[in-house]
Amino acid sequence: MQQIIPHLPSHRTITLSLLFVVIFYLAYIILTGHEALFSALDTLKIVDWTFILGCSLGNYVVRFVRWQYYLALLNYHIPIIRSFAYYLAGFSLTTTPGKAGETIRSLYFHKHGVKFSASLAAFFTERFLDVVVVACLALLSLLHFIEYQSTIVTSITILLVMVAVFAYGNTHYLIERLLPLIKIKLRLKFINRLLEYLTFFLSHTKQLFAFKALSLALTLGTIAWLLQGLAFIYLLQHFNIEINLWLALGIYAASLLAGAISFIPGGVGTTEAAMAFLLIAVGVDKQTALIIPIITRIASLWFAVSLGAFSTLLLSLSGITIKMQQSDTKGSDTRHSG
Repeated sequence: MQQIIPHLPSHRTITLSLLFVVIFYLAYIILTGHEALFSALDTLKIVDWTFILGCSLGNYVVRFVRWQYYLALLNYHIPIIRSFAYYLAGFSLTTTPGKAGETIRSLYFHKHGVKFSASLAAFFTERFLDVVVVACLALLSLLHFIEYQSTIVTSITILLVMVAVFAYGNTHYLIERLLPLIKIKLRLKFINRLLEYLTFFLSHTKQLFAFKALSLALTLGTIAWLLQGLAFIYLLQHFNIEINLWLALGIYAASLLAGAISFIPGGVGTTEAAMAFLLIAVGVDKQTALIIPIITRIASLWFAVSLGAFSTLLLSLSGITIKMQQSDTKGSDTRHSG
């Protein structure tokens, strides 16, 4: 199988991504009404922002604990402060295509001997399990949105089946045997590349999908996203919106899920739109329903991007920079012996 190596996005890609984000938020603010938005932001005091951002930071810390556990499981031991700085740096380009944030993280860890195959496998695993956790939390919205029951239940079933498939260690051997035949039949570069990524994923995540590791990862993932959901519930209460707590968590999770399955970097646009739509559907007035997603994303997505940029700056000032590697070290797809 062709070796998978991280690639940094071009300056043009980053510029276009940022331009898209700026245009979207300008349009969104115009639709919402900038005076109403600024007035709502003005009602949030320092104590409010401390709690909301604290929940977001708690989310990142818990997810980092899971990441550090994965590295230890793969027999890598990086100093915790340095590792946390690398982990945060991965958020700096969350809004660019191609999972560029993780590309940067992999490059940082590669300087400490962490093979690309290991860091990418850990990343694919945690992102996949995050989707599973968020999708399960989205089920909470079924208490109100019964009409979407079949869609969400079907999605959850597919995700759980995929977890079982990935946890079965010999699945990748079957795919590797079928891959040449599929390539001959389809001759579609995109599909072939997707199958290669799937094979890579399955062949490098067997340890991470063992029962103990899977249970701990799902537990930590649930804690992390409940913390983030708590900030959303706090915002709803701040604006005097009375919604059942489980329904509120379901709305938040369903919005994140909409952003994830849209394949738009950072879920920009789709997450905000889904959140506003669901809030309006439960009776929140339109203007407030449009304002809350903006504040929520400031305290989550853009807080993460800001922390990532700050971490990258500190690493750069301390002399730690990265450059793109053309290939991994020999035997990069084997486990590091420590």
